[in-house]
Amino acid sequence: MSKRVSERLKNKAKRCAEKEMSTVSARGEQPGTNARSNSVILREVTQETNPNLQTLIESVFPNMFHENLFDIAYKMGELVREAYIDDQLAGFILCELENRVVYVTLIGVRVECRRQGVGSALIQHAISFGRALKKDIQLHVQVGNTTAQQFYQHHGFIETERDETYYDDPPKAAFVYTKNSANKPMMKRPTREKYTECYFLVL
Repeated sequence: MSKRVSERLKNKAKRCAEKEMSTVSARGEQPGTNARSNSVILREVTQETNPNLQTLIESVFPNMFHENLFDIAYKMGELVREAYIDDQLAGFILCELENRVVYVTLIGVRVECRRQGVGSALIQHAISFGRALKKDIQLHVQVGNTTAQQFYQHHGFIETERDETYYDDPPKAAFVYTKNSANKPMMKRPTREKYTECYFLVL
């Protein structure tokens, strides 16, 4: 887990607490805000499900806990979703709004629930949310995590940048994966050296 991700969560909790984002108007499943993938159902977070969400995040991402985040998770609306299989919490996604993108801060699936469409349902929620806001969707993936890279590529994400110092432990490098919300073709961004080359070519 990157310190930057940890810092994002701390800042998110602080921002949400300060802005007092509106709580969901109803509980459970809501038309237009939930998604189904086979037996996977996405639901909004409630005060009652906050403890279960906390337990799941701690199991997927050990040693990462921010109490303030869980205090206001149910106020985040479309930015957070829980995934259920047979009424059992199986996964979650946590996003944040940046200037031009919907950034996926965390996405996790319980080990025994993987390869059952949970991750796909969760990332599709982020994609649909970004499309509604006309914002691209973006996230970081560790360079050695080929399984995650293939997963995001399958859902239309492409590598657009590389951050050599994103993670604390080796491999420290991370790819930035981006999906165009308008489904327009995207080109991989050139490296810094290529940017310089292009700059002089234009001149």
